[in-house]
Amino acid sequence: HLTGERTLKCVTCHPSDFILATGDDQGRILVWSNVMESPIRSIYHWHTLPVADIVFSTEGSYLYSGGGEAALVKWNLFLDEKSILPRLGAPFHRLNISSDGSFVVTTHTDNSLQIINSQKIVVQMIQGLTQGHFQGAKTANILPTGLLYDPLNKALVLNGKPGHLQFYNINEDKQLFNLDISGRNFISQERENVVLNTDVQKAAIDDKGQWLATAEFWDDGETSPQIWLKFWEFDVSKQTFVLNTNVILPHNKEVNCILFQPRIASQDMPIAVTTSNDCRFKIWGLKDDIRCDNKQSWTCESMGCFRNLPAGDACFSEDGSLLAVVFDNMATLWTVDKPSLKTILCHKTKSNKIRQLVFGRQSCCHLLICHDGDSIIAWDMLSLSMKWIVHTSVERIVADSTSDMVAAFCGDHTLYLFKPDNPEPLHTVENVSQKPVIAAIFVPLNEENSSFLRTSQLFFFDEDQNLLTLTDEAEEVESSDAKKLTVHQNLPATPFAMLQAESKVSTVETVEKKPLVDVSMFEHPDIEISCPTFLSPRLICSKVLQSLLIPAPQSDI
Repeated sequence: HLTGERTLKCVTCHPSDFILATGDDQGRILVWSNVMESPIRSIYHWHTLPVADIVFSTEGSYLYSGGGEAALVKWNLFLDEKSILPRLGAPFHRLNISSDGSFVVTTHTDNSLQIINSQKIVVQMIQGLTQGHFQGAKTANILPTGLLYDPLNKALVLNGKPGHLQFYNINEDKQLFNLDISGRNFISQERENVVLNTDVQKAAIDDKGQWLATAEFWDDGETSPQIWLKFWEFDVSKQTFVLNTNVILPHNKEVNCILFQPRIASQDMPIAVTTSNDCRFKIWGLKDDIRCDNKQSWTCESMGCFRNLPAGDACFSEDGSLLAVVFDNMATLWTVDKPSLKTILCHKTKSNKIRQLVFGRQSCCHLLICHDGDSIIAWDMLSLSMKWIVHTSVERIVADSTSDMVAAFCGDHTLYLFKPDNPEPLHTVENVSQKPVIAAIFVPLNEENSSFLRTSQLFFFDEDQNLLTLTDEAEEVESSDAKKLTVHQNLPATPFAMLQAESKVSTVETVEKKPLVDVSMFEHPDIEISCPTFLSPRLICSKVLQSLLIPAPQSDI
């Protein structure tokens, strides 16, 4: 009844007085004084978007606020002045201040935390797995690039900040770095209108980790869409990817897929393929740049189309000789060197559009697996016939590059692991995720393990932006027991304890020992003697040695 039609978003209390501060959905901050009798309110208005959080300073003379503008505002309540620290990366989630008032901590909707000192300098930033947090993306998929693997950095690659790719180390559970793809500042939203930010829609990394391809898309529905295809080369000296080629409007419509051809030999030139809703797929190659000496750039070598249908998902065979491209409910096979249509694979009773297709690996490299959301079909490339079909609700399929295993995530939250030559699953995991899985990848392991996935580990990403993986229950129990043992055997944190081993291993048989001399001062364990009363070794060493010596027999001479 005191705020009218505006909705309160946050509230905080003064550290010493009966004063309250509230933030509403219109970006206003109301400071309420004399709240026990007749409230008096003061209005402070800078934010355009709803206020996310507010906090008083330690002494109560300042007020900090943050919202969707990704800026920290410091209000002087006595002088009616404000100072702003802009461009903090992402909209605010929470604010807090240290007990001495020297630091302000901010948490953001991209799963990051920043510590700011009194001089408005960010002194520390803690970044976890960056989550999708911003409006202005005309796509239902919060992870349009899917999950990629960088073999050089041993990291997962996926969407990060708007217009960025994040490289995430899964072994150390930390973010390595963000790669700015778009080169544009983040634009905060307006109160009435949605502001579109350019984001990375598709990306691919070659199997050597030397090349990265990205596709950006921006379309407000009123002007012409803007599309950028960029090729990045890994710079060993800088330890990051550097832009090599920027292709403006590579397709007339949105890019649906980017992938690199597998390179069997290291001297093979890299080849990339893009598919689009403009009913074409294009093959890109690395050529010598005639405009610049000693430099190579990417150019379109050839293109293909089929019945004027949009080109969807695509994949290469294991040796890179065949290219499979989806056109509506048909899977087409093409040669790569000079694109020519070899065959068309289509089920006569299935009219649903094929969503994904993957080639099998190793012993199953002659099989092509497709799914349309309602069924999984395996095609034999040798006989050009359907090998088997299974009717089930499917969300995602992914093939393991280190084995002949394929994973299928189904609509009932069940994971099936199978080989393409047999529809019977080898392993089944129920309730693998509470939300639908939108991306998955097999990550190669440095050494084989004892689990059913010996050479790789399966990671998947759900709609709640949780990164999940499969682990063996036996390994978890063993790891848990080891942790308990370590905690149980830890010695007190004293200098003497640092010299003591937590466990001793010996092959010597235990025998009964009797001391030569009964010395009562050493009956108690040394660890129970407090450090301040422990004598210096130089003072007690001679006495100890003398007590252990056997007296020599008296001579009659």
